[in-house]
Amino acid sequence: MTLNKQVFQKDPTSYSLPNDGIAKVVAPSTAAEWDVAHYEVEQFVCEGSYRDGMRRMLESYLTNLSQPTQKAVWVHGFYGCGKSQLVRMLEFLWSDLRFPDGSTARGIANLPPDVRDALTELSSAGRQRGGLWSAAGALGSGNSSDPSSAILGIVLRSAGLPERVSLAQFDIWLRQQGWLDQVRAGLETRGRRYSDELQHLYMSTALAQELAKLDPGLGSLPHQVLDKIRSQFPANVTVTTELMVHIMRQVFELESNKQGKLQCVLIVIDELQQYLGDSVEKADMVQEAVEAAVSRFESSVLFVATGQSALVANPILQKLQGRFTIHVALEDRDTEEVLRQTVLRKKPIAELELKSLLENSRGEIDRHLGGTQIGPESADAGFLTTDYPLLPTRRRFWQKVLRGLDQSGTAARLRTQLRLAHEAAKEAGDEPIGCIVGGDFVFDQQRPTLLQTAALSRAIDESISDASDGSEDGRIKSRICALLFLTSKVHESVGLKATVDTLADLLVTDLRVGSASLRQRIPALLDKLVEQGTVMRVGDEYRLQTPEGSEWDRDYRSRMGAIKGDDARVGAERHRAVTEAIQKLFKTSLTQGASRSPRQAEFCFGPEIPTVGTKVPIWVQTGWDTGELAMKRAAVSAGSESPVVFVFLPKLSGDSLRPEIAGYLAAEDVLNTRPAPETDDGRAAMSNIRAHRDAHQRAIANTVEEVLANAKVMLGGGIEVQGPDLRTVLEKACQDALLRLYMRFPEADLSTWNRVSDKARRGDPDPLGAIGYNGDASQHPVCKEVLTYVGVSGKQGNDVRRYFESPPYGWPRDAVDAALLALTAAGYLRSTYKSQSARLSELTGTAIQQAEFRAEQRIITLEERTEIRRLLQDLGVPFRLGEEGDAVSQLLNRMKDLAEAAGGEAPLPVRPQAGYINGLMDLSGNERLAGVYEARARLREDYHAWSRAREKARQRMPKWDLLLSLLRQAIDLSVCEEIAADASAILENRRLLAEPNPVPPLLSKVAGALRDALKEARDRHLAAYDEKMTDLLGNEDWSRLSVDQQKEIRARRGLGPVPPLKLDTDEDLLHQLQRTPLDAWEDKTAAVAERITQALLDAARAAKPTAQRFSLKPAMIASEEELDAYLDEVRAGALKIIRDGRPVVLP
Repeated sequence: MTLNKQVFQKDPTSYSLPNDGIAKVVAPSTAAEWDVAHYEVEQFVCEGSYRDGMRRMLESYLTNLSQPTQKAVWVHGFYGCGKSQLVRMLEFLWSDLRFPDGSTARGIANLPPDVRDALTELSSAGRQRGGLWSAAGALGSGNSSDPSSAILGIVLRSAGLPERVSLAQFDIWLRQQGWLDQVRAGLETRGRRYSDELQHLYMSTALAQELAKLDPGLGSLPHQVLDKIRSQFPANVTVTTELMVHIMRQVFELESNKQGKLQCVLIVIDELQQYLGDSVEKADMVQEAVEAAVSRFESSVLFVATGQSALVANPILQKLQGRFTIHVALEDRDTEEVLRQTVLRKKPIAELELKSLLENSRGEIDRHLGGTQIGPESADAGFLTTDYPLLPTRRRFWQKVLRGLDQSGTAARLRTQLRLAHEAAKEAGDEPIGCIVGGDFVFDQQRPTLLQTAALSRAIDESISDASDGSEDGRIKSRICALLFLTSKVHESVGLKATVDTLADLLVTDLRVGSASLRQRIPALLDKLVEQGTVMRVGDEYRLQTPEGSEWDRDYRSRMGAIKGDDARVGAERHRAVTEAIQKLFKTSLTQGASRSPRQAEFCFGPEIPTVGTKVPIWVQTGWDTGELAMKRAAVSAGSESPVVFVFLPKLSGDSLRPEIAGYLAAEDVLNTRPAPETDDGRAAMSNIRAHRDAHQRAIANTVEEVLANAKVMLGGGIEVQGPDLRTVLEKACQDALLRLYMRFPEADLSTWNRVSDKARRGDPDPLGAIGYNGDASQHPVCKEVLTYVGVSGKQGNDVRRYFESPPYGWPRDAVDAALLALTAAGYLRSTYKSQSARLSELTGTAIQQAEFRAEQRIITLEERTEIRRLLQDLGVPFRLGEEGDAVSQLLNRMKDLAEAAGGEAPLPVRPQAGYINGLMDLSGNERLAGVYEARARLREDYHAWSRAREKARQRMPKWDLLLSLLRQAIDLSVCEEIAADASAILENRRLLAEPNPVPPLLSKVAGALRDALKEARDRHLAAYDEKMTDLLGNEDWSRLSVDQQKEIRARRGLGPVPPLKLDTDEDLLHQLQRTPLDAWEDKTAAVAERITQALLDAARAAKPTAQRFSLKPAMIASEEELDAYLDEVRAGALKIIRDGRPVVLP
């Protein structure tokens, strides 16, 4: 007979997992750790999301080497999915870890081509830079509350440096000085080790003496050296972000194989999520630290961190999203593939026999855990052989259990799936082929850890153990209890219930024998466990019971008995269940007709027939309150025009609801009144009561569902409505009731009313054509009703809407709005909005609601409207069809402006009388249109006359103002008196707009006289200027000056060329006179002589040579000869300056 262990590629009973199934991100140091690392690399399955994650991390780094910074990576997945294994392999492969036997990580790893290619490219990048270097470690186990210090610790530890920052700084300093080897050797001669002395850095005299030898400047005595060490490397160092980056750079420089080059660096932070916990402050500090490092080291450093959740999972992790932008998610199926290729790998020669056995057992296998999220899947058939002796359903069951326990906070200490699979294979190894691992196996494996972490209470553990009395039945009972504990940890969304079938599915271990016998035994064994108080039954489910649970159960049953006799409370809860169920079944928001007009129904549960408003009443009565016959009589009495819908819910199955309602309320009372449990047993007891509550709730829901399925629905008059289900029947009944409530609704039931409104706003003369109506707007049924309601007194748009949206109309709002706009466009209504006449184009939405509408007493005929349009067109006033009223308002305002501009203050004529314009403006609506129609000839005539007058005034007033300005300049000329008299006549007689234009002759005359006078004055000034300039130019001092000096003096004294006169136009003439009036020319001529005089003085001063100072040397003179010699020297120096043409100054 073939044994299970004989089908495996490697007998699971012959070996243990070197790493105990758990990858730890630490650098190997001992022989055992090197063996584990070698095993992990060799067994690494780089497929699925492992392959994708490895490739994406490497490619992202390589791609961003040319960018300013690197993108950090976040690796996440449930506990045991291989996050640590993946990042540990990345670190080994990054630097191509060399093992003691000479092999390398890349050499022994089985890698896909794309990953291997990326690693080759990484090596090439490393050769161009300072090499490849990595640091890795877990923060989760660290004690540092400072992320900068914790991250730095990983880097220091990986570089073989002390984790204490002060000691690391000292060690780095020694290395930078090149003294480390000498210090080590010197200490060894003293019989001391450097690592020991470093731990006592501030007290080690031996270390101080060795340093003094290397640099006497540190001090001649040990205490002097130690004082300097304490000062330079203080013990208590606050690791700021800046200090972290500084020390990291020092480490990278020490590790680089090219001076001045920063190598390709990988920093792995394992278990970062566990380290952060619920600390917002830590998350902010990690983000800041990583951001600082990445920005300072540009694209050379790659950060990779791990956690169980995606970064969007909670607000703490979301703070890391800004930096950790590459997300690698590991999936369940990848863990499964790892198991299949490692501990579960089968011998090819054994697969045929195993496959045949499993095929023969498919009937048993395919029934396991059916109807749950972890039940049989179509893909399972392809993995039965590879997963054996684990069934796919049981493996999924274990995953859910592990996740449930993980949420309890114990997952960090649970065995991984890899180890579970190995131990399961070992467990079944000595059994005959066909014997599989029971679903309860995971309990025995996890039990020690669960007890240690209190996830499994001692009381429950003892209950499970005590269930086994040494017999076969006892062993099965104990296994059942273990399974009940495990199933309680699976989230309810999985749909796994601890029923007889579920327990049997998980207990079967021998596929050849099958489960028939076991399934027959389990119910009796469960009954015994219930009798013993070990297990409790909740519906068809079973749960473990504890002493504390028994106390909760007694409380629950006591309360249930009391509530059963409380008719009022049971009735109230029954009423609540029924009303909530029917309200959930049928939504009361309805639509009616082709226009899909929104409607509302409302449930009424009172004892009297409800009154009718704007909603369809659905009157619900139950068999517990009244009889079906009484309900039918009420419907008949209401009459065939009543819009009430009558619903009768029968009383079925006697009073089967009472015990279920009592149980539900009792469970709720227990849960709401007992204090929150603090022990696992108490929490389990609370969970059991919740299970009772949920079971009762389901039973209530089922009964209520049956009641609703047998409901009777009637309309007024006693007409019963039929249909396949209650929802459909209620929908049909409500639609029929709507036709009774809104009897006139069909008159306006169109879906195209909005097109009418659009056409009216655009000025279309026939907006109702959009619904196929081409007659008079006032005769359309909807418009006729609206016009009658609005009337001469008028209504606000909101009131019109409300009136016609209410019974018996129920007209769509679009229909009411369209009728208002169509009637306004046709002249039957006038509208105002915000106290102004409203344009059709602005009457939308809220504007219609707030606008005032009023029926016109005067109707404008088509002929009259055509004449008004012609007038507007002739006078250049733009208008839109249907909005002639707005255009008329513009015309009248324009006429008022023309009247204002056609006259004015003298010399303009008196403004024309425009009182009739104000009279027209005082009218409104059609009355104003009618008035304009009657006055159209006068309006046309006045418009043109006033336009001409305004244009004359616009052209002549500037020339009149110019004439007056020139007259003021010509006050001393003989011609001024005559012209001033003519100008006064124009002013007094208001003749400016007379024909011919009286201004041009006068303007020409005065301008001519001024031009002549101005030219004469300039000629006199120019003659005097030329005469004086001749004197200046002939002056000897002036001639000695340079051209630049002459220009500077002339500019300073205002002796530039006399500018020509610009007298091209009368406006130029006035500008010239305003700048230099006629009487100012004589003063200007008189000033020339003074300016010439000043210029001559300037020239004399400029031509006179500048004196030079001659300094005498101090001297002591003792004889006459010495005096003569000194004076000769002074004389010679002074004469040299004089001969150069400059005076000399002797001090």
